[in-house]
Amino acid sequence: MTILLAIYFSSQNINATVVTATVTISDTDPTITNINCYFYNGATYEDGPYTPSAKTDYPVYCSVDITDNNSYQDIKTVWAKMYHTGSSSYDAADDDDVHYSNTNTNCTPVKTGSCSGSTCTFNCTFSFKYYADAGTWRVNIRANDTNGGTTGEGTHDETINSIKAIESQALLNLGTLGPGQTSPTLSQTHQNNNTGNDDTTITVQASADLSCTQGTIPLTNTKYAKTEVAYASACGNLTTNDEWQCPTLTIPDREDSGTGYQNTTYWGIAIPLGVSGSCNTTITFTAN
Repeated sequence: MTILLAIYFSSQNINATVVTATVTISDTDPTITNINCYFYNGATYEDGPYTPSAKTDYPVYCSVDITDNNSYQDIKTVWAKMYHTGSSSYDAADDDDVHYSNTNTNCTPVKTGSCSGSTCTFNCTFSFKYYADAGTWRVNIRANDTNGGTTGEGTHDETINSIKAIESQALLNLGTLGPGQTSPTLSQTHQNNNTGNDDTTITVQASADLSCTQGTIPLTNTKYAKTEVAYASACGNLTTNDEWQCPTLTIPDREDSGTGYQNTTYWGIAIPLGVSGSCNTTITFTAN
């Protein structure tokens, strides 16, 4: 008789291996969306196009959403520049006529709680001069993340409308003359300043003849020119019409240097016989 003997062996894995799992998150560029700009008129915020007020500076506020998929906390620096598209460019130097940088080193979050997840809303502010040129202005907003090697960029265009305005010297003093005398030259000066943001031409209109304590002086006896010349060589004289009889009188808008926006005209008068005392009339200078 044959006996079969079966022997069973039992095996167990009694050791454990710890494995570290790793993944590298790549850096992503910030993205810039929803740029909106508003002009402050001294009382309320206005969307463009914007018409400035004469001789009144104004701030411009631009809000922007910036997203970084590495989280909004990865957004390091946000800056903005605003420039006239017909006269300047992003990289140009600041110039009150055509180029501005945001007033702070960095644009700042709009308010506490405006940042969450991967997106943060920032506010970029510019301090515009009243004579910033009319036309199309582009705000260019850029952002860096903490890596410093990636930059997001966004642009938005706004329109600043033309405003033609002047500021006139309050008194046009024609001097002191006796009856029958005439100004030998047009030596009495009068100044107009351009207080708008565009070149302007000027017209002049008087309401009536000069009324004196005794008698009147015809308007046409008051003459003007763009330079000091002899009375007989004047290129224009006052009438009740809205005009400027000399070659066109143009006053450029103010430049960044603070020059080029003032104009002086020269005046004289012929006094008829039979008048006395002080004389006056109302003169209106108009920007066109």
